[in-house]
Amino acid sequence: MSDSNFPHDENPEHVAARKKCTVFYPNNFQLTIDIDSEESYEIFQKRFGELKRLYPDATFETQELPSSSGPPNRHIIVTTSLYLDTRTQILLQFALGSDRVRETMNLWRNLGGIEKPIRLFRPME
Repeated sequence: MSDSNFPHDENPEHVAARKKCTVFYPNNFQLTIDIDSEESYEIFQKRFGELKRLYPDATFETQELPSSSGPPNRHIIVTTSLYLDTRTQILLQFALGSDRVRETMNLWRNLGGIEKPIRLFRPME
């Protein structure tokens, strides 16, 4: 199924251009966390510690980036030594406190056969 045939979805590059953003597509060793509140950030911090305890032999690096919406919104890119299939990425992002609507849309796109269902709109620099 192509992006143009999937309900509630359109070409991500066109959406990003309208928002004056670029599209970041994670690889299978990355998670993209979209934080929309301080409460969500606290959830991320707690659950990220739990994730690291579940995989003590894995490596995890985080990069916190500003969101175009401004504080307290932020984006966190987690790079790990673990290979993550797309559904595992979506589930972990949800569990780590990423925006529920975004992760639901990621899941719908994945179930609908969209090739790159996970995308993060990053402000142009």
